[in-house]
Amino acid sequence: MQALDLEQIMLVGLVKPPKRHSEISHLLIHGREDAPIPFDPNSLAVRLILQIREETHRTAVEFHRKRREKRDFSSELSEIPGIGDKRKMKLLRNFGSIERIAKAGVDELQPFVGAKAAGEIATHFERQRSIAAK
Repeated sequence: MQALDLEQIMLVGLVKPPKRHSEISHLLIHGREDAPIPFDPNSLAVRLILQIREETHRTAVEFHRKRREKRDFSSELSEIPGIGDKRKMKLLRNFGSIERIAKAGVDELQPFVGAKAAGEIATHFERQRSIAAK
């Protein structure tokens, strides 16, 4: 694989008109900011650049959603024996947050994960509260 020549990389910025974020007025090229490249709003080049921008945004949003999901999924529930991915999702879907799960009693947890797992969860969070109280 050939090394990347940093002098060949071009950094380009899209400039949008004030209060019209779906349009592009011109391009700025790093190092040549004093010579903006204007666009005809009806040109094919603008449509292509808008499509590239939309795809870039879609990819970035998808990446951040996956990161957030992974972060939320590797939660304190992961530390409890017998609580796998399916049970975590069921609990989070029904309670909405780890805090609400931690405050729930065995009777509230049982319909979603069964008696044994509900006991494990309640015991885990009771231990956590007693450690925090010390």
